[in-house]
Amino acid sequence: MNSEAPMNEDIAKGSPAGGTEKKSKKYREFTIELHKREGGIRLGIDVDLNEGSYLWVDKIREGLVHSWNQEYPDMEVKVNDYVMAVNGIRGNAHHMAEACKNSDKLEMLIATTAHKWR
Repeated sequence: MNSEAPMNEDIAKGSPAGGTEKKSKKYREFTIELHKREGGIRLGIDVDLNEGSYLWVDKIREGLVHSWNQEYPDMEVKVNDYVMAVNGIRGNAHHMAEACKNSDKLEMLIATTAHKWR
């Protein structure tokens, strides 16, 4: 991170999977891309929809997210992270959860607070 950047300025960089990553002093966001196949591996995360505007990651299980984490440890999805958008859908946890269930290709915007990363 550029040490001369203002506190709230985001800095984006490319990821190995073609997504992006943004960092600030307060939070970090990154995009992951997952591809589901009929009868294939499950997504592998439990989420809480109670907040209403995002999905809170409650548990990581065997599945596509776990595989992503192994392949891209610098952009690992962790318990207590937030799914802020799924396939461009934002602000409605129920619609995002439906997209996770019904879409074969998932582009997920993940947010984590600054105290979780270095």
